[in-house]
Amino acid sequence: MYLDSSYKQVQTSFLFMCEKFEKEEDCLLFSKEILENFDSKSELQEKVMKHFKATPIYKTKHMGQGVFKATCWIGDKSLGFALSSSKKKAEKELAKKILENKELFQESK
Repeated sequence: MYLDSSYKQVQTSFLFMCEKFEKEEDCLLFSKEILENFDSKSELQEKVMKHFKATPIYKTKHMGQGVFKATCWIGDKSLGFALSSSKKKAEKELAKKILENKELFQESK
């Protein structure tokens, strides 16, 4: 399904199947909010590859006192930064923040 579809189409289909299972079994499979935010780094990589023909590079630095700063780069252009309590969380939050910037992916078309 993924090879023939976009990331968004796969996500929509998967969410539909989860909802159907939950209704039939009368139990929660997982939180839709967690699922929707689970793989923001992969979605960002897909969009960056499509629009810029490059791979996003994350540079993460421990700032002290349990704070990590993640910065995402395409070549020599910084797409932004995020602070969080772990390297992984900072990178995921940053990817989500970048994906919300619709203008970034329109300017390269």
